[in-house]
Amino acid sequence: MLLTKRGHLYSYGRGDYGRLGLRPSASSSLSSPSSSLDSFRPKLVASLMMATARVRCVKSGGAHSACIVEPLTEEEKAHAQQEEKQQRLQEQQQQQQQQQQQKQEQQQPPPLSP
Repeated sequence: MLLTKRGHLYSYGRGDYGRLGLRPSASSSLSSPSSSLDSFRPKLVASLMMATARVRCVKSGGAHSACIVEPLTEEEKAHAQQEEKQQRLQEQQQQQQQQQQQKQEQQQPPPLSP
């Protein structure tokens, strides 16, 4: 398991016997190289993404995985809200830029054929 500085928890590897890993899907074959590698690509544990709490500590062993989730302090909440606002603003700016590029491409005349 991987824990980022922002408290995002990622999981990878085996998911049996109490481990918080990833199991191959029922449709994938264990003998397939791509399906066996998929379980080793870290994936976000979305169920632990909370606006009011953060994963602070993670421990795992041969047959267990555990994490400690603590509430955010008021300062951390304010910081998280500010980061979220900045991220939304950046996304809006990117969308506007894409729309402008699309308009410019549509306004250009087609190339002349010889």
